[in-house]
Formats: sequence, C-alpha cells, structure tokens
Amino acid sequence: MRASRAFRRLLASGCAACAVLAAGCGTQVAGGGSLAEQAPTPTSTAAPTINAPPGTIREEWAGTWSGLMDQPDEAVPHWRMVVTLFKGTLSGTLSGGYCRGTVAVAQLSKTRLAARVAVDFDPLGICSASGTLTLQPSGINLVSARWVGRTGKVSTGTLRLR
Repeated sequence: MRASRAFRRLLASGCAACAVLAAGCGTQVAGGGSLAEQAPTPTSTAAPTINAPPGTIREEWAGTWSGLMDQPDEAVPHWRMVVTLFKGTLSGTLSGGYCRGTVAVAQLSKTRLAARVAVDFDPLGICSASGTLTLQPSGINLVSARWVGRTGKVSTGTLRLR
C-alpha cells in the first residue's frame, strides 16, 4: 500500500508538471511552431551604450575631475578644484574653495577642452566672477588644468577622474 500511495503522488506531481509545461508552451502542445519560434526574446539587464551627440562632451571627458591647483598668491597658494562634465551636453559645474559655478564648453576635441566658467556662488566675495578653464589629457584618467580668472590670475594643476 505504501508503494502504491507513493507511486500515485509521483504520478500526480508528474502530471501537474506536464500541465504547467503544456500551458507555458501554448500552441506547441497542439502542434504549433517550433520552440524557437515560440520562445520570448530574452531581455538584457545591461545598460545600453549611448554615444554622445557629435560636438558634445564624450566619454573621455565626462565625469568628475578633481585635484589641487597652484597659483602665485601668498594668501591662497593652493586650492582644490572639482569639475564635473556632463556627457552628451556642453555643460558642467566647477567648485573650488568656497565658490561654485557653471561650465560652458566653448572648444572641444580629443586633446583639449576649453570652457567659460561663470561663478554663481561666492559667499565670501573672494573668487573671480568668471574665468576660462582649459583641460588637456596628461595620463590615464588625468588632465592638466589651467584656470585663468577674470583678473588674469592663473592657476594650474593636475586633475584626476574620480
């Protein structure tokens, strides 16, 4: 009697599995197309690669760059610059010391990025209201940076991609 009961459970679970498979295959059970024709297309979980439009910030420039800038000023000989450039645009942000501003890319190539910067946050009144920023690749994930403020003060340094 035990073997008979166990056999019936096995048979019942096998029939249930067949019913689930038949329901999932749809017309395959009735003789429809091949499984390859009936199978749904798998969906990818990987993010698609999107190329930046021509003339905009591409992958090699996009991201957040930061590093120490040097300038010939006894009061502030060094300051930390953080530049974020947005892929597919001609814009970004810049922060340094207590100041922040917006970046508008004016010239762009694989070997040089030149931008105008407008400082829109300067609570202490110590930053140049505007300036130009030039970046040039100088190594893997490194760029040489040159900032020229509206008054002509020059700062230079190396920025690393974070």
